[in-house]
Amino acid sequence: MNKYSGILFLLFSLLPFSPLLSQDSKFNVGLVLGLNFAELEGESVWDFPGLNTGIVGKVILSDKWSISTEILFSQNGEYILPDYWPIVEYKNIQLNHLEVPLYVSYKMLSDSNKPRTLHLQAGFAWAKLLDYSAHNLNSVDLSDEIIYSKETN
Repeated sequence: MNKYSGILFLLFSLLPFSPLLSQDSKFNVGLVLGLNFAELEGESVWDFPGLNTGIVGKVILSDKWSISTEILFSQNGEYILPDYWPIVEYKNIQLNHLEVPLYVSYKMLSDSNKPRTLHLQAGFAWAKLLDYSAHNLNSVDLSDEIIYSKETN
């Protein structure tokens, strides 16, 4: 995680400036902080937790239309799965990705007296594998055994 402490520091250092950027009603900025829950194989979705953090920006084009994008650092997401990985405990595998989704939003229903709205969103996401690691229960590094045929999606 030391490699990415600079990225995390940069993202969180932008926090004091986000109110300045969001004063204009045509542009909003925010931070994303959450968790991924994924699985490499099988049916469970809780086996493979990881951090998901980044920055989100939104440009309001009109009362109905907006464009949004995010720059996310994501651990253990299922964006780009390996072709082969060694059999180890899930907690001993770490996949680090950069994900950049871009989407257009159309506000379908809105009542000015109530904060409820219905949005239709469409878009796509680009993802890049930054690095990965795997260790067995004896802390032996098995990272060289992980095989990827592609590192972007």
